[in-house]
Amino acid sequence: MKIRKNDSSVSQSKGREFSCSKCGHSNANNATVCTSCGSHLFIKCRKCRANNQRTQSVCKECGTSLHR
Repeated sequence: MKIRKNDSSVSQSKGREFSCSKCGHSNANNATVCTSCGSHLFIKCRKCRANNQRTQSVCKECGTSLHR
């Protein structure tokens, strides 16, 4: 099976944007606050200080619960 590099069904921006968990607005991958509603896009882990997306329930680095 051959894979075409320029398949028009695949978004060119895939992996470069993600949605705000509060309002659903698409934000650049490097944004820290939503450009539409102003919500913080990440939660900092209390234990290891790693940035995690707000939709995560445990830290991606150390497994600590992110929501009290």
